[in-house]
Formats: sequence, C-alpha cells, structure tokens
Amino acid sequence: MIRTNVNYNDKLYVRPCEIVRQYSISRTTVWRLLTEMGKIPKYARSVIVLSPIMKLVNREDFQRFIQERNCQYLRD
Repeated sequence: MIRTNVNYNDKLYVRPCEIVRQYSISRTTVWRLLTEMGKIPKYARSVIVLSPIMKLVNREDFQRFIQERNCQYLRD
C-alpha cells in the first residue's frame, strides 16, 4: 500500500492522486489547479516537488485556494 498522507512541519501534505479522489476531478484539472496555485506567492510553498513526477500538496492550502478561486464545480 502506498502512503498518501505526509506530515511535514505539522502540516498535512497529500499526493495529487488523493486530491483527485477527494474532489472527484480529473488528474488534468488537479495539475492545472496546482500550476495556478504555484504562481500565487502566498501558495508558492504549498507544493513540494520531490521529482518531476512526484509532488506533495498542502491539503489545507489547496482547500483555501479553491475556496478563494470559487471553484464551485468541486465538491468536498
């Protein structure tokens, strides 16, 4: 079993595949949202890039980002 949740600096980080499952959206949408999120200075440290194909996302920051962005098509 692959571990999808990581605690780092007392914050919960998840893999993008966990976001796909939680919000029932496509991987493409998640990657697009993460790219947008990374361009905003206050969210610049919310995504940890471990390798070209492995990222970890601060779950609280992602939820805050989609609320601010008003992503009504996403369900929690």
